[in-house]
Amino acid sequence: MTFITETQVRTASGVPSTLVTASQITQIISRVEEMTARAMNTRFVPTKEIDVLDGNGKDLVFTEKNPLLKVVSLKTDGSSVTPSTLHVYRSSGKIKMGTDSEVGKFVSKSRSVIVEYYYGLLERDGSVSSTTTGASVAGTSITITLSDASSFSANDWVELYGTDGYVETAQISGISSNDVTFDSLSFTHVSGTIVTKLSIPQWIQRFMELEATVYASLNAIGATYTFNASYGLADLNVVKGVPYTHWRESLEKALKERESLRSMIKPRPKVVI
Repeated sequence: MTFITETQVRTASGVPSTLVTASQITQIISRVEEMTARAMNTRFVPTKEIDVLDGNGKDLVFTEKNPLLKVVSLKTDGSSVTPSTLHVYRSSGKIKMGTDSEVGKFVSKSRSVIVEYYYGLLERDGSVSSTTTGASVAGTSITITLSDASSFSANDWVELYGTDGYVETAQISGISSNDVTFDSLSFTHVSGTIVTKLSIPQWIQRFMELEATVYASLNAIGATYTFNASYGLADLNVVKGVPYTHWRESLEKALKERESLRSMIKPRPKVVI
């Protein structure tokens, strides 16, 4: 899955197809997106992971990856814990036992905790949002009627949150009119629960565009080495100047904006207790 397009890169950089081809832009996008994900130690789509962790004798553990979007299953020393009883802290990846969890603490034992979960750095897209018209139940393949489902698509990842205090991430598996089917729900949700699409943050997309602009501009500068800076015809002599000057200006501006965003591009750390 790509997060920026060829059109966005060309708009950001101004580079024409005569200097950088469509296939080269595609290659640039692929490298830039992977480099950004590696630099931040996360993903920008919900990604399933399974951690085998050491139990610590406490009522909490941290996942290897974050932000933590959804706990699918959890076992401690062979005992299963219902995900809906857990307190999940998205940003840090902390999982804390609830008062109604099957066990109170994670057994202090090496590699005794197995967590299946989804992680990814996404944010709510307020332009794609609706509300439920009735209460829902927990389970798999749960269908809920929304007040307006026209902005959603199958395979969208969404966040459900309402006045009951429950917040969870789910994927849409199908849509029929305003009836939306979710792959699985861990919680029951009250009528009027807000359903909002989750998307890659816009500032990360802009950072990717700027990284691609730097890449494309350098390529354009190199590609102009055969351009004539001057030519003559009989008594007529024309000096056009250095052909890559405007690409250099574009590159410098992209570098400045990229640096202003770079302070936000930090690796997601794993918390150790």
